[in-house]
Amino acid sequence: MRKIISYSLLFLFFLNCYSCTSTYKRLDIEEKHIFNTLTGGVTGALLQGSAGGFVLGAFVSDVISYTYIKIKYNNHQIGSRDNAIKRYVERHTHAQLFLEDASVNIKKVDSVSSIKANVVYTVLGPENIQEMQIKERRVLFAVHKRIDIDDRLIKLPQGTFISEIEFTLPKQIQKGTYTLLTTISDGKNIKRVETKIDIT
Repeated sequence: MRKIISYSLLFLFFLNCYSCTSTYKRLDIEEKHIFNTLTGGVTGALLQGSAGGFVLGAFVSDVISYTYIKIKYNNHQIGSRDNAIKRYVERHTHAQLFLEDASVNIKKVDSVSSIKANVVYTVLGPENIQEMQIKERRVLFAVHKRIDIDDRLIKLPQGTFISEIEFTLPKQIQKGTYTLLTTISDGKNIKRVETKIDIT
């Protein structure tokens, strides 16, 4: 028993040192979340001395919820391919993706409020491509918490678009500061943006 506790304390010490390094700081929020989940699992295994401890530790570090009251989408085109080409000269010979803006309608919300979040992005490619398949993904993160908001594929013509999503938070969500991570991808190019939200 003493050996397990000693190993656990030693592991947590090195984990704390690693978390303060520039390497950890350079990770994006999803990579940090995966790292925290794995370290939670290892810590649980050390404390319990079994695989069951790993599962328990990982679960504590990685609470995932898919329960939502409502999700609404509102996508519309705000610029043509020709207009986009004028802004991104000589960048349309192959598939290109430009994330231009991101925002939420309110920075502080309570646990039963709805949130509107939008991103503005441009998709460009060769003239003969009529439609491009875009993947949109939104995930809400906090320390040891993760809520998957949406993950969808849509087909769009070339040009500039605003993608808005309105969602209601789960009633059981804990208070605190969360990061809304929005990821836009065309299969080759990936763009990410983070927005802070305080849940009171």
